[in-house]
Amino acid sequence: MRQSIVSWYAYAQAGTATVEPTPRPDLDDPARVAELFGDVRRADAELTPDGWKHLWSRYGLEGLIDLARGAGFPDDAGDADVAGALVEESVAAGYDPVSGRFGESDEKSEPFELIES
Repeated sequence: MRQSIVSWYAYAQAGTATVEPTPRPDLDDPARVAELFGDVRRADAELTPDGWKHLWSRYGLEGLIDLARGAGFPDDAGDADVAGALVEESVAAGYDPVSGRFGESDEKSEPFELIES
């Protein structure tokens, strides 16, 4: 069975930059997802489009908001702010949770260009 990379860390356990992504496919564990969100906020990790798709289908918006709050999201941010940040990160990575489709986002113009499957 082939494992796909759904998230990766920029640094290996030793603290040095990795040449290839280090797979961390345990996105079904809420504690692991909260830890990953914290690492993403510090730019130490990234989620792939497939990883975001899995998270949206596994936890939904409410669950992801709760997990993001557990990862150190500012207490004074409202649910709409957290939801907006989650959608923005997901789209930037290449998965649009609203349409359920994969694509690419250009930081300058911001349209989401769908990728044919």
